[in-house]
Amino acid sequence: MQPISWRPRRWFAGLLIPLALWLLAMAVSAPTLESALSDNAAAALRAAGFGWVAPARVAGRDLALAGQAPSEAALQGAPTVAAAVPGVRRVDASALVLMPETKPYPWSATRAGAKVTLEGAVPSLEARAALAAAAKKLLPGVTVEDRTALGRGAPDGFAAGAREALAKLAMLSEGRVSLTDNVMAVEGRALDFAGYDALQAPEKTPLPGFTAGKLSILPPKVAPFLWTATLRNGTLMLGGFMPTEGALAALATDAARIATGVNVRNLMQPAGGEVEGLDYGAVTRYALRVLALLDAGEARLSDRRLTISGASADSGRAAAVRTLLSAPPDGITSDFSGLSLTEEPPAPPVAAPPAAPDASASAAPPPPAPPPGYRWGATLNSGALTLSGAYPDEKSHREILDLARQRLQGVPVKDEMRAEIDAPRRFVDGVTRAFDALARLATGSVRIAGTTITVQGEALLPSGARHIKAALADALPPDWTGEATVAPQPAPAPVTSAACQKLLREVTQDGRISFENGEAAIKPEAAGLLDRVAVAIRRCPDATVEVDGYTDTAGSDSFNQDLSERRATAVVEYLVKEGEIPAARLKPVGFGASKPVASNDTEEGKVRNRRIEFVVR
Repeated sequence: MQPISWRPRRWFAGLLIPLALWLLAMAVSAPTLESALSDNAAAALRAAGFGWVAPARVAGRDLALAGQAPSEAALQGAPTVAAAVPGVRRVDASALVLMPETKPYPWSATRAGAKVTLEGAVPSLEARAALAAAAKKLLPGVTVEDRTALGRGAPDGFAAGAREALAKLAMLSEGRVSLTDNVMAVEGRALDFAGYDALQAPEKTPLPGFTAGKLSILPPKVAPFLWTATLRNGTLMLGGFMPTEGALAALATDAARIATGVNVRNLMQPAGGEVEGLDYGAVTRYALRVLALLDAGEARLSDRRLTISGASADSGRAAAVRTLLSAPPDGITSDFSGLSLTEEPPAPPVAAPPAAPDASASAAPPPPAPPPGYRWGATLNSGALTLSGAYPDEKSHREILDLARQRLQGVPVKDEMRAEIDAPRRFVDGVTRAFDALARLATGSVRIAGTTITVQGEALLPSGARHIKAALADALPPDWTGEATVAPQPAPAPVTSAACQKLLREVTQDGRISFENGEAAIKPEAAGLLDRVAVAIRRCPDATVEVDGYTDTAGSDSFNQDLSERRATAVVEYLVKEGEIPAARLKPVGFGASKPVASNDTEEGKVRNRRIEFVVR
């Protein structure tokens, strides 16, 4: 037996083959092992409630994590869970950061047609996905657009509160629900009457830890818009719909006053879908006055068509009915063919004319003029507005104050009015026209006596004087008259460009140029504010003024950019036409939603972001 000889070169050559095979095996299996380690770590983190963490990188047995933590505790706990996963040697948590804190914590859902938009903050990706799924489940058939972003600071019970808000949104045909910290707000139009009643219930926010915020629910829309009144056997039954709760309550009260001696049963409900521009108070009260003169009858208003049927056997009341039928309210078509009235008695013989008076006798004095009746007034002086005279009811009182603040934006209002019944027909409409005129005055007054409006003062612009006179001739309620003694104010002294910028800032700081929704058409109530802007620009005749338009984030970027440009252009066109400012001095610029001055997560913030600014160059 020969001894084994030691030959190192052959031994090393033999080892090269298994070494190569081992390296090849490691190269093939390493990605699989790293992938398995990543999957195992992700599963462990999800199971422990850290689904916001993502294993960003695996190198051998070393694991790097990334993600935004909802709290300090979560930031510290996630690496510990990952380190305990079998096979992990080292954990790099340097890419883990805290979510940005959001205070106050906003979240909202808006329904417009078949689309629901979620906005604001959510505490985690899981919460975001769960709320989007809940929206689709609670509002079947809608498209959900999720614009929410991760944010820290959600109130306790946020997920439950948001789901409760979505359940309320499901009761609306259009509207918005929101959470601001733990305050829940609901506004919009109810889908049906069951939802309307449920949303108006005293227990508006049953969730513990949450409080009720703004609640503004409009009744559901109906078609046709129907109202009925039936008089039978001493009972007047009111049914159908009225446009608002206030209109409904006012009509029920007036029914008892108009139809005296009968039992009034009120089965009316508020609803939307009314005919635009139709004065429901005037039409329904007219129908009740006719019914009150009948022995029995029925009135039915379906959209614009008013049908009255019934009978009266009393010749005096029948004559009163005929008088009413000769002057139906504006805006309706009428059908009175179902009325049966006692024939009019024969006319009395015509008396002979009196003998001519003796020429020497003095002429009889003319009869005294009737008293002007209901009086109301508003005076604009030294930058303040004083309201005086009468208003018919508290609803009208609030409407008048709202009109004053809307038409004369930023002007302090002193209320010296008092309550007094028996106002002229369409009194608030007359007051509206009065404020339209007053808004275009630098100083002056408007007075209402009965159904006559008198305007006196100095107009901000020459065009304002023309508009006031034209409106009093053509835009008053039926049977109203108006007269104006208005001249343009003397031209104010010119100022420097810097002073002009200050004037524009003062004029617009408490006012807002408003437009039709999603359009560039300027609303009529902005005329007074724009006239004041024109006066300020006319005082710096050598300056160029940039008119900047801005929007909120509703809609696409391209839509908002175009809308902001069109609105800026509309303002320039107004200033050129009404203010007689040379077009070369005005430059319209649109910025879309690119420069917000408030959060677009709230309706109040969106209103502030929809604005026009003036920059003197």
